[in-house]
Amino acid sequence: MKGRSVLLGDNVKDQDFNWAEFCEPGSSPPSIEAAKALDAMWSLPGYKVKTGDARGAYTQSLLRGADTWVTLPENRWPKHWKGKTRRPVVKLVLALYGHADAGGFWEEHCEEQLLSVVFKRLAEEWQGVFWYEKTRSMLIVYVDDFKLAAKHQE
Repeated sequence: MKGRSVLLGDNVKDQDFNWAEFCEPGSSPPSIEAAKALDAMWSLPGYKVKTGDARGAYTQSLLRGADTWVTLPENRWPKHWKGKTRRPVVKLVLALYGHADAGGFWEEHCEEQLLSVVFKRLAEEWQGVFWYEKTRSMLIVYVDDFKLAAKHQE
């Protein structure tokens, strides 16, 4: 069984019940040229392409910027809250799918993690595209998944 918690971004109000505004760092999806370059690498002898989903992608990063407060659905309440409250409001700490800023914060977190290990940014013009020299592998990160062209180790 699989589920996903989602912030209903179409109904977000501020403390005065006006439509909320976000800082929107936004995500920078890789260009079509970068995707085509990865596809070209895939056609080279010895290379394979793998795709994957970053499990719980957005909630891997902290939600920064303006505070966001949410009401929790009852199935997310701790047992000791039941019968003591009606609609608890809590501060959102982790980026949550549906929040206008979540994709950008996850992208920043992902890039920071990749650069801290073995990957290098391939080119400033190609956001979300990384290179690992030892295996001559190209990695493209989309908002919550990835595609990797890696040379198959013989």
